[in-house]
Amino acid sequence: MDLDQWIVKVKEGQHLSEDELQLLCEYVKEILIEESNVQPVNSPVTVCGDIHGQFHDLMKLFQTGGHVPETNYIFMGDFVDRGYNSLEVFTILLLLKARYPANITLLRGNHESRQLTQVYGFYDECQRKYGNANAWRYCTDVFDYLTLSAIIDGTVLCVHGGLSPDVRTIDQIRVIERNCEIPHEGPFCDLMWSDPEDIETWAVSPRGAGWLFGSRVTSEFNHINKLDLVCRAHQLVQEGLKYMFQDKGLVTVWSAPNYCYRCGNVASILSFNENMEREVKFFTETEENNQMRGPRTGQVSIYEGLNMEAVSLNSEPIFGEGEDFEDGDCATPEYDNEVHKSQFKKEPLPPTIGLEFESFEEAYDFYNVYAKDQGFGIRVSNSWFRSKRRERYRAKLSCSSAGFKKKSEANNPRPETRTGCPAMTIIKLVDAKRWRIVEVELEHNHPVNPEIKRFYKSHKKMFLASKKAQQSEPVKEIQTIKLYQTAVIDASCSGHIKTDALQRKHLKEAMGDFESRNSCFELKTKCNFELQLSKVYTKEIFNKFQIEVEGMYSCFNTRQVNANGPILTFVVKERIEVEGNEKEVRHYEVLYETTQMEIRCICSLFNLKGYLCRHALNVLNYNGVEEIPSEYILRRWSKDYKRSFHIDNGLSDSDVDVPVQWYNLLCRHGIQVVEEGAQSKEHYQAVMQELDGLLTKFTVVEESFMNSILTPNSLVYPDVVLFFGRSMCRALRAKNKLGFVNDCSCGPSSWT
Repeated sequence: MDLDQWIVKVKEGQHLSEDELQLLCEYVKEILIEESNVQPVNSPVTVCGDIHGQFHDLMKLFQTGGHVPETNYIFMGDFVDRGYNSLEVFTILLLLKARYPANITLLRGNHESRQLTQVYGFYDECQRKYGNANAWRYCTDVFDYLTLSAIIDGTVLCVHGGLSPDVRTIDQIRVIERNCEIPHEGPFCDLMWSDPEDIETWAVSPRGAGWLFGSRVTSEFNHINKLDLVCRAHQLVQEGLKYMFQDKGLVTVWSAPNYCYRCGNVASILSFNENMEREVKFFTETEENNQMRGPRTGQVSIYEGLNMEAVSLNSEPIFGEGEDFEDGDCATPEYDNEVHKSQFKKEPLPPTIGLEFESFEEAYDFYNVYAKDQGFGIRVSNSWFRSKRRERYRAKLSCSSAGFKKKSEANNPRPETRTGCPAMTIIKLVDAKRWRIVEVELEHNHPVNPEIKRFYKSHKKMFLASKKAQQSEPVKEIQTIKLYQTAVIDASCSGHIKTDALQRKHLKEAMGDFESRNSCFELKTKCNFELQLSKVYTKEIFNKFQIEVEGMYSCFNTRQVNANGPILTFVVKERIEVEGNEKEVRHYEVLYETTQMEIRCICSLFNLKGYLCRHALNVLNYNGVEEIPSEYILRRWSKDYKRSFHIDNGLSDSDVDVPVQWYNLLCRHGIQVVEEGAQSKEHYQAVMQELDGLLTKFTVVEESFMNSILTPNSLVYPDVVLFFGRSMCRALRAKNKLGFVNDCSCGPSSWT
């Protein structure tokens, strides 16, 4: 493999043979697989933005910044698509990577994707120049090995797109699985697709993938990771380079002049010397670029007549302050903006016999994109599986109008929508575990209309960002309808549901308290801390504390690193499992004050959950402390906490006049006395002595009270009550005069 000869060959405009390209791609993959997701790079180095298949402009970039290996380069992705020479661009970069692996770093961009390259030109270019898709397949296999980011001297992070809400530290980038196609969501997707915006935090991106992030997000990310700058590409910048936000913590670099042969923009590269001082070099398009689509009309660059030599850029680029530039990628809405896509992309290719795909989903998406462009929907009408392994090996993708529905016996059946359309594509799994089109029928027996494509089920798939955008729409956009309720309402309302739920909650708490007070906890270690708190904590909180006690065994190498009087500083190492069953060692700093026995860990678990962490327990054990200090055993976690809690009704002792309230207040104070007296033997003896004195006082008070209520002077006769109306005897006498029998048991009346 003569790399130098191949480099000269490609620079002269010739292509490598198919076998040579395959050999080159396999060789570069062996180099890339050794690189980290955050590849460290030493200064001096030059950072470059998108190239997008503009080969002659790439050659001018090397003339402006210096050739490899005299100059080290970081290319931040998007090498292919949109331009007419994507194959030459990617081939020369692979050759330079193979020849000088330490002098050039290649990052992955959002266009290093199998899906996008089939739409935006790279796939068609490989088909045209090699007569088949093998070259495209070799190159796209390399895409999966490209690293995600690079860091220069630990202070400047280079990434294609931007930041992610799922990534707060650079270490989180290191654990991303990159050997795959770019997903539609998640941190991998966000690093490729996100854009900065004049906002504070996060917003939904109009691209349909990634996020918009603001100044606060960038400044916090730089502060946490001790970065001076984030370099990214991904967006067209008319002036070639643009700093974002007030602190200038992020910069966009664009290296494709006259993007898409029509935008009229200037390109730039950003260089860092040994002292990390920045220098920007600008350049315009080559003559070959300018002739691709003829001269631009009605568009004059603001840089015409401007000296495009190197410009020092330790602060801001020196551009006209009064100019109004258009920001954003010339093809920003690659997912959603159909109007703008139509300016650059070609019509999707129709399915042809012999076309192969990596997976069934890829074949389905290919046919679905074609159907969407033509204006019809698709469905999987038939599938064939191998019975034992339940593996699909053949499928028929048909037009949504294929076949006919079964006749319905309903009174008002739905109208027939299918026409027995013969349009279909049959795909088959071949020996190489690839899916190949074996039969195609493109003719329909019904009209197709691209205007109604959104009504077909196969085209209604939405990305997560689009769903979030719709959910965030204001409610006023929703039309209301009149809703009439029936006159009869079920008398059995749903209020019992809340009552039952509350009762179940109280019952569950009561059962938990009972179990905590009347059962012994299972000890998992021989640690004194676990034994101590098993007698104090409730079952639920003790189970959580046991996790910290068991976690003490994952901590090791506890050592004192500093002493400031009674305040000692310790460092505890802990071995933690990360993704992929890998182990990672982290360091935790713990402060211990020996006189007051105060302890504080940097993880702040006690402040968050109310019990000590494994790191603090290790330090206490290291210093010979056998019991956890009482100030770190919160009262609310104890078994008898609810017994000592009483609702305050707002009444003081002087306001109480009812015996029931006397009883409640005495119980409240009595339980507090019992709790305090049970803490130690001295407390117990003091309380018992006071209780004996109180009982003696109660005896004296009771005797004086009884004597006061039994004195003769205090006895009085009850008041005579006068009744209104006639007496009973007079009423009976009146009855006798009328001839009634006197059956009164009181005898003859003494009344006259």
